[in-house]
Amino acid sequence: MRKLLNANLFFVFLVPVAFLVVSILTLNDYGINWDSPKHFIRGQSYLHFILTGKRDFLDLPVYQIMKGEPDYVDFNVEGVTNSGIVKERSLEITNVRRSYFQSDFYTFDYFMTKHIHTHPEVNDLLLAATNYIFYQKMGVMGDIESYHFFIVLVTFALVAAVSFWTYRQFGSLASIVSSVSLVSYPLVFSELHFNVKDPILMSFFGLSILSFHHGVLRNKSIYILLSSVFAGFALGTKFNAFFLIPILGLWFLFVVFKRYREKGKRLKLIDLLGGWNVLIAFFIFPFISLFILYIFSPYLWIDPVGHFMEIVEYYKSIGTETLTPEMSRFLVRGWNTYPVFWIIITTPLPILFVFTVGICYSMFLLFREKSEMTFLILLWFFIPIVRVIWPGTNIYGGVRQIMEFIPAMAILSGVGANWLVTNTVKATSYKLRNILQIILLFVICYLLLLPIIKYHPNQNVYFNKLIGGLKGAKEKNMPSWGNTYGNVYLQGIEWLNDNVEKDAKLALPVNYISSIPRLKLRGDIDLDNHYFSGTNREGEYAMEMDYDWPLKSRYKYSYYDTFLDPVYEAKVDGVTLLKIWKNEIKHTKVKYLKNELILKPSSVKIEQQKLVINFTDRVYLTKLVLDYSTNNCEKKLGDAYISLSDDGKNFIREPNPLFDPESPESSPGMDEDTFVYMFAAKSARSIVLNTQNSHSCILKDYNVKVMGFPR
Repeated sequence: MRKLLNANLFFVFLVPVAFLVVSILTLNDYGINWDSPKHFIRGQSYLHFILTGKRDFLDLPVYQIMKGEPDYVDFNVEGVTNSGIVKERSLEITNVRRSYFQSDFYTFDYFMTKHIHTHPEVNDLLLAATNYIFYQKMGVMGDIESYHFFIVLVTFALVAAVSFWTYRQFGSLASIVSSVSLVSYPLVFSELHFNVKDPILMSFFGLSILSFHHGVLRNKSIYILLSSVFAGFALGTKFNAFFLIPILGLWFLFVVFKRYREKGKRLKLIDLLGGWNVLIAFFIFPFISLFILYIFSPYLWIDPVGHFMEIVEYYKSIGTETLTPEMSRFLVRGWNTYPVFWIIITTPLPILFVFTVGICYSMFLLFREKSEMTFLILLWFFIPIVRVIWPGTNIYGGVRQIMEFIPAMAILSGVGANWLVTNTVKATSYKLRNILQIILLFVICYLLLLPIIKYHPNQNVYFNKLIGGLKGAKEKNMPSWGNTYGNVYLQGIEWLNDNVEKDAKLALPVNYISSIPRLKLRGDIDLDNHYFSGTNREGEYAMEMDYDWPLKSRYKYSYYDTFLDPVYEAKVDGVTLLKIWKNEIKHTKVKYLKNELILKPSSVKIEQQKLVINFTDRVYLTKLVLDYSTNNCEKKLGDAYISLSDDGKNFIREPNPLFDPESPESSPGMDEDTFVYMFAAKSARSIVLNTQNSHSCILKDYNVKVMGFPR
């Protein structure tokens, strides 16, 4: 019997351990989430203060500044300060590893006074801790990888806990299927390598639920207290953790009600609740969780209530934003079906099948046998989803923000697989049943590993065959198809490192420099987002993501995508996720090799506050230039905008601002008496510049020049 138990436990923990090894070995294959650097920097500033009491990093050696533009620029301080060295050091140390994200500008004092805080910050501190241990002290991991290692560790803890808990409740087959389903869920496997919030929340959230379950049913207060610790770390990662309250609260009331129905007349009230130790643990549960949030969040030290409420208001604002037109098509009587539809089309079909069986069987157990276990799993699965489909709520970017439901889905998949085997081979021998279990496991594992391998390292853009894969999602314009949240930049960097000439110039047409893992970029490559030569074609490289991104309409991106053939494309399932262009004649599309011409309008007139420019036929616009007087008029553009029409009747507003202060190179030649607006060969028969101001200088003594290509 003991040998059988040991064998079962071996297989129960085989998947979590294998997952841990594979995750560590593949850390180098993934990039960073585009907002990770601010979390790394903030965590380092807090950790350094806690460990040393120092508010800056002047006790560390200078970090070599990267070639090109600084990663971070603060436009809110006089003189525009960047993350370069801002103070002269009195100390030089050569035997210390310094993280790239230990910033000399974004110090402890900056985050305590100037920084706008949105999410809680406990996870930032934990990420910095693993960097401190495994990179700065031990040197066994890379700078970026050591931050991400914490995500792998905490996810491993969840996978092991799910595997063991499911084994205790439903047996070894359910355990193995649940753990395999969890680690091979494409969103989970991908994002645990670089997403610094959601997998961490998912893990602490799940660990809190499993600990609470064990503590209540075994009347062990220590596990309830452990649950409160996990809940505190979950809360310190994202305030989604507040939804532990309805999950744990409703489940506990269910357990008490069931006890009352079964033994109510024989038990005192305190015994129904689990005893004094359990009751005391319940009472101090929220205090422990809030204490962990407070003690590991230096920003809360100054004004705990005020700063706490600032974060609450941020969550309220992003969770109840008005849906975009693209998202509104998923509304059904006010309910947002987008998350449900997304789950259906991004869950691997083997998981979807056994999950469907598992949820049906769990419903049966709940209503037939009043099963506490299945009620908890169902609450765990449904509540995170219901909170984002509820009328008036909002979600974007798929379901990465509610990953808390995935462990419950994995457990239900294990329950479903176990029911299928148990009920389809009832009449067979024990030996044959074991053989069928092994065959089922191999089939499931094989089918689940296929998308992990095929999409590597972009598993977070996986779509199943119900929608036709990623290609089908793009064709059907599924919101957020192909969005890797910055992970794909690393693949572009690797191509650049291997292929571009020495001292090449590089820019990101849309995103910030801090969005890429700059540490991975070859040292001689000159990265600066102001490198943009447009139709002068001076040979700079441009790298940017490609998905249904509204910012693709910005002029610089539109120019590269319209005028040039890419020199490299990162593709998955035949769909491009990232493009790199080289702005030179050699890579210009043939139809744009000809020179731009001055286009002669058929009419130019002012109608109320609008400047209207018409052509006799459709043309392809590249530039609008207006010279005007600045005497006795309003110089500011204010709310002015441009609209284009192909037929002179139906107009579409240009989404770009008339001037982008962060990208002045997008409006070459613009000054106080010259207005310049660039188009990427936009088709139009009419241009309307709506100044929304009858005293605008643009409408006074103007001279119009339009550049482009005739039809």
